[in-house]
Amino acid sequence: WISGAARSPVWLSIVDGQAELHDAGDVWGSDIYAAQDRLRHSLGEAKARVACIGLAGERQVKLAGIANDHGRFAARTGLGAVMGSKNLKAIAVRGTGKVPLHAPDEFKALTNQALALLKGDTPSQSLREFGTAGYLNLAHMLSDLPLRYFQLGEYAPADALSGVDMAEHFLRRNTACHKCGIACGRETRSPAYNDDRVDGPEYETLGALGSLLMIFDLQAVIHASHLCNLYGMDVISLGGTLGLACELFERGRLAL
Repeated sequence: WISGAARSPVWLSIVDGQAELHDAGDVWGSDIYAAQDRLRHSLGEAKARVACIGLAGERQVKLAGIANDHGRFAARTGLGAVMGSKNLKAIAVRGTGKVPLHAPDEFKALTNQALALLKGDTPSQSLREFGTAGYLNLAHMLSDLPLRYFQLGEYAPADALSGVDMAEHFLRRNTACHKCGIACGRETRSPAYNDDRVDGPEYETLGALGSLLMIFDLQAVIHASHLCNLYGMDVISLGGTLGLACELFERGRLAL
């Protein structure tokens, strides 16, 4: 574990078991994508894995998350703020050792069997085709989609946030976590906001920054998701916070 706090911003590298602290003055204040690229370059390790925070974590915003694998996040509970409180911008890891397998032949056979099952599995195919956002229409039909801070069961314009529409109009390509055979991740675009290649959004993002706030412009939600990624903000916590603020304002309990 990491205890205490550095006197000035630092980042930690762990390469083949050797840990070292580095000055982070040149990456402090950078967005999560720039930070990951710069630290890989600094290490001379293109395959290094980096967990880092954005501006939100640096400023100890309680909704900050920890970014990894480009645009993935360990979010909720303010994990990014914890790193920020320690002046720890990032942890970069690279190992060249091999992980021994007890029964490599059996492992390979089971892996191939699992991959074959995924190819014929309808939910897996749906995830690949439409991402987690493909659940949005079904969620809406089942009244499981958060609408107007969870106060509406259904609202027709919400279907404009559909993962099907995203796939047809704004999808650049599928992305996958390490060794995943489904590739439900999305690389999208939102021409209205000059976003050419950005991550997501996932179903949770469409709900938190879209239907929960009664925003049904898919391009606007894609852009909002990208801004959250850049700053290292947890989209689910942010959407819930904004939804509560809107509700309190409409009820006269919150003044601007």
